[in-house]
Amino acid sequence: MIRALVLSVEAVLSARNPTLDSLVLVSPGAVTPHEIATDGHVRRIVDAILEDGYVRHPILSVAVGAQYVVLDGTHRLAALNAIGVQRIPLQVLERHDVRFDTWANVVLHPRGCAAVLETPLGWRRGDDAAAAVRVLSSDGQSWQSSEPPTTLGERYEMIMRVLTGIEDADEVRRSVPSLAKPDGPGSFVLGFRAWTLDDVIGLARQHKRLYSGLTRVIAIGRILNLRVPLAMLQDEQFDQTAWAAFISAAKRRARLYDEPTVLVD
Repeated sequence: MIRALVLSVEAVLSARNPTLDSLVLVSPGAVTPHEIATDGHVRRIVDAILEDGYVRHPILSVAVGAQYVVLDGTHRLAALNAIGVQRIPLQVLERHDVRFDTWANVVLHPRGCAAVLETPLGWRRGDDAAAAVRVLSSDGQSWQSSEPPTTLGERYEMIMRVLTGIEDADEVRRSVPSLAKPDGPGSFVLGFRAWTLDDVIGLARQHKRLYSGLTRVIAIGRILNLRVPLAMLQDEQFDQTAWAAFISAAKRRARLYDEPTVLVD
């Protein structure tokens, strides 16, 4: 296991601002994503970071022993690793400040919902939120998987089999489940039972990564618009004085959200 290099900002922050106390810089090897990064998205973020010269938002995470599991920011992490950095900017949240929900996927496929219903999951009519997978077709029919997985690993394999069936879809876009509707012929809504934080940590420990767009992280006390300089992340020698000055300026610029917040990476 690669030991984490943790550079806490506690010494340079006011005790009246506990949100910024959650910022740390850690070595890349100490950070584990829970999602699969897509190459095109990573390239866009690489270009944006190189053009801006900074990372706009810290990566959201929780501590798991000496490691950190990414809750939101898989593509930012992959972009920073592609650029080459010595340290990763994280916001480390307490577990009670994190809630997981799910996204629905509105899919446009040449074969419509048959692309998913061909997966042998014992489909039956219904729309039970507790079902592992649900489908709403363009003609208003609802289907749900009827074979509940008994382990986290089985549930993961089930979801990945379903998503493999739509890899050749014309379009897949995420939506809040309550607002997700088929767009017309060939379109359908693919829904999933929400993952929990323990689920995500368990999968990360098993080195199993979910497709992006399955987990919807709702966090309290989120830091946005931090703008961590890329040079500060690339320097081999860490400059504590420069970091302290940066944090002092960031306290006036960063946007701090005490209410539950969702960021689409």
